[in-house]
Amino acid sequence: MIDPDAADKPPRRADPERGFRGVMSGALLLQSITVLLGLPVASSGRDLAPWELIVILGLAFALIASCAFVTKPWIVPVIIGLQVVAVLCWFITGALGIMGVIFAIAWWTLLHFRNEYRRRAAAGVLPSQQQQPPPPGPAAV
Repeated sequence: MIDPDAADKPPRRADPERGFRGVMSGALLLQSITVLLGLPVASSGRDLAPWELIVILGLAFALIASCAFVTKPWIVPVIIGLQVVAVLCWFITGALGIMGVIFAIAWWTLLHFRNEYRRRAAAGVLPSQQQQPPPPGPAAV
Protein backbone atom coordinates (compact mmCIF):
# COMPACT_ATOMS: atom_id res chain seq x y z
CA MET A 1 0.00 0.00 0.00
CA ILE A 2 1.37 3.39 -0.93
CA ASP A 3 1.25 6.09 1.70
CA PRO A 4 -0.47 9.18 0.21
CA ASP A 5 1.30 11.43 2.71
CA ALA A 6 4.74 10.10 1.73
CA ALA A 7 5.23 12.85 -0.83
CA ASP A 8 4.69 15.49 1.87
CA LYS A 9 7.37 14.07 4.16
CA PRO A 10 10.95 15.18 3.74
CA PRO A 11 13.38 12.38 2.88
CA ARG A 12 15.14 10.78 5.82
CA ARG A 13 18.63 12.12 6.36
CA ALA A 14 21.46 9.65 5.95
CA ASP A 15 22.77 8.50 9.32
CA PRO A 16 26.23 6.97 9.03
CA GLU A 17 26.07 5.53 12.57
CA ARG A 18 22.84 3.66 11.94
CA GLY A 19 24.72 0.47 11.09
CA PHE A 20 26.73 0.73 14.28
CA ARG A 21 23.54 0.85 16.34
CA GLY A 22 22.50 -2.40 14.65
CA VAL A 23 25.82 -3.95 15.64
CA MET A 24 25.26 -2.75 19.21
CA SER A 25 21.81 -4.33 19.34
CA GLY A 26 23.14 -7.56 17.89
CA ALA A 27 25.96 -7.69 20.42
CA LEU A 28 23.53 -7.05 23.28
CA LEU A 29 21.24 -9.84 22.11
CA LEU A 30 24.16 -12.22 21.63
CA GLN A 31 25.43 -11.44 25.10
CA SER A 32 22.00 -11.99 26.65
CA ILE A 33 21.78 -15.40 24.95
CA THR A 34 25.19 -16.41 26.27
CA VAL A 35 24.29 -15.23 29.76
CA LEU A 36 21.12 -17.34 29.67
CA LEU A 37 23.09 -20.30 28.33
CA GLY A 38 25.42 -19.85 31.29
CA LEU A 39 22.51 -20.52 33.65
CA PRO A 40 22.76 -24.34 33.38
CA VAL A 41 26.53 -24.09 33.80
CA ALA A 42 26.15 -22.00 36.95
CA SER A 43 23.64 -24.43 38.42
CA SER A 44 25.50 -27.62 37.54
CA GLY A 45 26.44 -29.54 40.66
CA ARG A 46 24.80 -27.12 43.08
CA ASP A 47 21.64 -25.17 43.74
CA LEU A 48 21.72 -21.49 42.88
CA ALA A 49 20.95 -19.05 45.65
CA PRO A 50 17.96 -16.85 44.89
CA TRP A 51 20.17 -13.75 44.55
CA GLU A 52 22.37 -15.55 42.00
CA LEU A 53 19.37 -16.45 39.88
CA ILE A 54 18.04 -12.88 40.13
CA VAL A 55 21.42 -11.46 39.04
CA ILE A 56 21.71 -13.79 36.02
CA LEU A 57 18.13 -13.32 34.85
CA GLY A 58 18.22 -9.60 35.60
CA LEU A 59 21.41 -9.18 33.59
CA ALA A 60 19.94 -11.05 30.63
CA PHE A 61 16.74 -8.99 30.79
CA ALA A 62 18.69 -5.72 31.08
CA LEU A 63 20.81 -6.66 28.06
CA ILE A 64 17.69 -7.37 25.98
CA ALA A 65 15.93 -4.22 27.20
CA SER A 66 18.98 -2.11 26.33
CA CYS A 67 18.42 -2.89 22.66
CA ALA A 68 15.43 -0.55 22.71
CA PHE A 69 17.60 2.36 23.81
CA VAL A 70 20.67 2.16 21.55
CA THR A 71 19.72 5.50 19.98
CA LYS A 72 19.89 7.31 23.32
CA PRO A 73 23.06 9.20 24.23
CA TRP A 74 23.18 7.64 27.71
CA ILE A 75 23.27 4.02 26.51
CA VAL A 76 27.08 3.69 26.45
CA PRO A 77 27.48 4.18 30.23
CA VAL A 78 24.61 1.74 30.76
CA ILE A 79 26.32 -0.86 28.56
CA ILE A 80 29.62 -0.33 30.40
CA GLY A 81 27.78 -0.86 33.69
CA LEU A 82 26.23 -4.06 32.37
CA GLN A 83 29.70 -5.26 31.40
CA VAL A 84 30.91 -4.62 34.94
CA VAL A 85 28.00 -6.68 36.27
CA ALA A 86 28.81 -9.43 33.75
CA VAL A 87 32.44 -9.56 34.89
CA LEU A 88 31.33 -9.56 38.54
CA CYS A 89 29.28 -12.67 37.79
CA TRP A 90 32.62 -14.37 38.33
CA PHE A 91 31.52 -14.65 41.96
CA ILE A 92 28.59 -16.81 40.84
CA THR A 93 30.67 -19.04 38.58
CA GLY A 94 33.92 -18.59 36.72
CA ALA A 95 32.32 -19.36 33.35
CA LEU A 96 30.02 -16.33 33.60
CA GLY A 97 32.94 -14.14 34.60
CA ILE A 98 35.01 -15.33 31.63
CA MET A 99 32.09 -14.58 29.30
CA GLY A 100 31.85 -11.16 30.92
CA VAL A 101 35.54 -10.49 30.26
CA ILE A 102 35.23 -11.64 26.63
CA PHE A 103 32.21 -9.40 26.02
CA ALA A 104 33.88 -6.49 27.84
CA ILE A 105 36.80 -6.79 25.40
CA ALA A 106 34.35 -6.98 22.49
CA TRP A 107 32.54 -3.85 23.70
CA TRP A 108 35.81 -2.02 24.23
CA THR A 109 36.69 -2.84 20.61
CA LEU A 110 33.28 -1.72 19.30
CA LEU A 111 33.41 1.56 21.19
CA HIS A 112 37.00 2.14 20.07
CA PHE A 113 35.92 1.71 16.43
CA ARG A 114 33.02 4.10 16.96
CA ASN A 115 35.25 6.73 18.54
CA GLU A 116 37.82 6.34 15.76
CA TYR A 117 35.09 6.79 13.15
CA ARG A 118 33.82 9.91 14.89
CA ARG A 119 37.36 11.31 15.17
CA ARG A 120 38.02 10.76 11.48
CA ALA A 121 34.62 12.19 10.51
CA ALA A 122 35.32 15.33 12.55
CA ALA A 123 38.72 15.67 10.88
CA GLY A 124 37.14 15.21 7.44
CA VAL A 125 39.45 12.40 6.37
CA LEU A 126 36.89 9.68 5.66
CA PRO A 127 36.89 8.45 2.04
CA SER A 128 33.27 9.57 1.65
CA GLN A 129 34.30 13.10 2.64
CA GLN A 130 37.04 13.39 0.03
CA GLN A 131 36.47 15.34 -3.17
CA GLN A 132 36.66 13.19 -6.25
CA PRO A 133 38.69 14.66 -9.09
CA PRO A 134 36.59 15.46 -12.13
CA PRO A 135 36.68 12.78 -14.80
CA PRO A 136 39.03 13.57 -17.64
CA GLY A 137 37.30 15.14 -20.61
CA PRO A 138 37.54 13.83 -24.12
CA ALA A 139 41.06 13.87 -25.40
CA ALA A 140 41.76 16.57 -27.96
CA VAL A 141 42.97 15.10 -31.20
